[in-house]
Amino acid sequence: AGASRKSSVIGSAARPQWMKTLEGNVKQWLSVIPQDEIPVLKRTVENIKDPLYRFFEREVTIGRNLLKTVLTDLRDIAQVCELKKKQTNYIRSLLSDLQKGIVPRSWLRYTV
Repeated sequence: AGASRKSSVIGSAARPQWMKTLEGNVKQWLSVIPQDEIPVLKRTVENIKDPLYRFFEREVTIGRNLLKTVLTDLRDIAQVCELKKKQTNYIRSLLSDLQKGIVPRSWLRYTV
């Protein structure tokens, strides 16, 4: 009985308040971010000649990759906050940035 009580205490009390707050934020972000993949633009012989099409194709590709990165990272962070996954250095840096309200460097695709 003592061991099960100890593990439940570790699960709830061991997490700092900022981690509990971040967990709520991550779950909210995951609820509003599109979960479906962005469809790839169809390439044709005519399309590829159009510079505007090539521009949009590049942007869509960047957007697809960014969405994939953000979703993977947020899901990993949610698992870490729920103590279901161990932290890595990469996840620690994400936790640190998001806790401070900074966009993680790995999410930045453009210099503004």
